[in-house]
Amino acid sequence: MIILVASQKGGCGKSTTSVNICAELARKNKDVVLIDADKQGTAARWASDRNAGEVAPVIHCVQKVR
Repeated sequence: MIILVASQKGGCGKSTTSVNICAELARKNKDVVLIDADKQGTAARWASDRNAGEVAPVIHCVQKVR
């Protein structure tokens, strides 16, 4: 399954929506990869902080290196 959350407008909730979809799928034991193409890297920071806690299932996140 591939899910795309996209918009040219900033601040409309793309990262929030994406990370919550990923978290729910991971909770249901699905393999999840989150690709953060946003220049701000909000989703990548969230995934890094989440995975550091080692409480919830890991979500792998890929981000373009600048």
